[in-house]
Amino acid sequence: MATEPTSFPGGYPFPLSVMQRDELERLKGQFLASLNHEIRTPLSGVLGMTDLLLETELLPEQGEYVRAARECALHLLEVLNSVLAYSALQAGTYRFESSEFAPRELAHSIGEEAGTRAALKGLRWELTVDESVPATVIGSARHLREAVWQIVQNGLKFTHEGSVEVRMSCDAAAPGAFDRTLRIEVRDTGIGIPSDQLIQIFDSFSQLENGLARSYSGLGLGLAIADKLVRKMGGLIQAESQPGKGSSFTVVAPVKAAAQDTMARPHLVPRPHGTSRRILHVDDNAIAQQIVHHVLSREHYEVVTACGGEEAVELARDQEFDLVLMDLQMPRQDGLATTAAIRRLAHHAATPIVAVSANSADEHRENCARHGMQGFISKPIDRQVLIRTVERTLAASRI
Repeated sequence: MATEPTSFPGGYPFPLSVMQRDELERLKGQFLASLNHEIRTPLSGVLGMTDLLLETELLPEQGEYVRAARECALHLLEVLNSVLAYSALQAGTYRFESSEFAPRELAHSIGEEAGTRAALKGLRWELTVDESVPATVIGSARHLREAVWQIVQNGLKFTHEGSVEVRMSCDAAAPGAFDRTLRIEVRDTGIGIPSDQLIQIFDSFSQLENGLARSYSGLGLGLAIADKLVRKMGGLIQAESQPGKGSSFTVVAPVKAAAQDTMARPHLVPRPHGTSRRILHVDDNAIAQQIVHHVLSREHYEVVTACGGEEAVELARDQEFDLVLMDLQMPRQDGLATTAAIRRLAHHAATPIVAVSANSADEHRENCARHGMQGFISKPIDRQVLIRTVERTLAASRI
């Protein structure tokens, strides 16, 4: 069997056949997927429960402790996300596909999360979307959001007083495959970067190499990931900084103009007085069940819980539901098999089903769509994302 010698970096330190290398890559992927699930599931419980606890009446000291615990969980989540994203980019498994999206919604989704983080640090958060930004464009929304979020996180991390600001605008692009350029500027009043180090900030693990790790937590991957994502989209990141005054990062991302008003914009249909929409939540994790039930019950939804796929099919056979929230990784019968079984029931052939999973890779999302799912929520479940996804999915199902 022919072998192909490989060496670090980017390979293995010993000769491997193509078949052996493919098998090692498959096992590595399986390991990362399992690790991702096993870490995200308890993290989802910690974040969900602390969010619910913060909505109750707490003494000031108690609130301080809960917020500190939440920040620790968020930091662990950020480390996990960075490692997985970096591994996927290095392995070339990060897939980039264009679709129509609303850039204003993208900006405001970042603003919702960043505003909360900024308030916890006593920082001012500002978001401005210029009138030049069209309602919809065609591009890689998920990866653009991830790149901008990495930069925003960086600004929040290294800013101790003052503000973090984001401004989105749109310019006409040079002739070519793209005809628009989204410009997203992230400006902070943080510690700043010396001019001789500015060229190195997009290097992987640069935070560890330049000694900042002694004062700041993290792996130093955020800006490296942002740079790789934007370059894959055909764009670039411009950086300016002054020590002691702050930094400015501008993401320049090429996009295409979308046909006017082609994107569906569903509006919520008001519920009749005294009625509520019924949601079947399928998950074998008791903490996840409790969190989803509390969040959606407070929004006046009727939530019925199934502890596994087989129980979900039995409930769906006997009852009507307006929407199903389906965990994908469950014992005995997984979420995809359960979705197929529910779809075979005549009265649920068109019921919207939203996947809930710790694996948010593009191919995983696409697989869910191929199996007839109308939405996707990644773990840990963010309260606002859950509510917004349920509202939009139910609204779209009534059009």
